[in-house]
Amino acid sequence: MIPSTLQEAFKELDELLGIREVKFIKESPQSPMGQYHHFLGMHIRNEWGLWAQGPLVKYFNIIGIYHADDMSGIILESYWRDKHNLDLDIDGQVKRYRAYWKKTTGNEIPEGYLTSA
Repeated sequence: MIPSTLQEAFKELDELLGIREVKFIKESPQSPMGQYHHFLGMHIRNEWGLWAQGPLVKYFNIIGIYHADDMSGIILESYWRDKHNLDLDIDGQVKRYRAYWKKTTGNEIPEGYLTSA
């Protein structure tokens, strides 16, 4: 199933990762989600349509995120935070990604990305 909300994404990740990996994530005192960026993150970006117009893309565009790598990063980090009963801090995550783009490109939005907001 292709999720259309973060909560649906968390349920899909539970299934994709399996009991052992979810247990590892729950027991990790610091987020290990960066290590999932290339394999699991690529799966999320490709299979959930983050490079195109998948169901989550509109949500991310509304909150100011336009690059699929950033979307999958927020999904993964939010998943870890959810497993630790922490606030997802979506606003803080968005600010960090926008600050990254501002620092590297001079614009808060990656070059070539049109905004719908």
